[in-house]
Amino acid sequence: MARKSKSLQSAELKVRVDHEKILGLAVNTLGGTSFGACRKRTARHGVLPGVYPIIAWLMQLPESTQAELSRLIGIEQPTMAITLRVWNEMGSFSANPIPIMAGGAT
Repeated sequence: MARKSKSLQSAELKVRVDHEKILGLAVNTLGGTSFGACRKRTARHGVLPGVYPIIAWLMQLPESTQAELSRLIGIEQPTMAITLRVWNEMGSFSANPIPIMAGGAT
């Protein structure tokens, strides 16, 4: 390997490296690459990037309700209900209704 000149070596010593910025760029690059690959793989199944947060929360909280998911993601509950119903009809998702307790809420 070629040796660096003394002027280049001293210049490298004076450059302040912002490790957080470098790490941020690496994470953003990997995230973008992963997102693109995921988008290509899921598009053929009719799954668009807008539903990724729902999928991510369902993976973390499989027993969550529509209302809980709606609050976590920041969408209206009727929108969540439609999304989950469509997934259920497609066979991509299996919803288990919560039984109404005797004398409980409706």
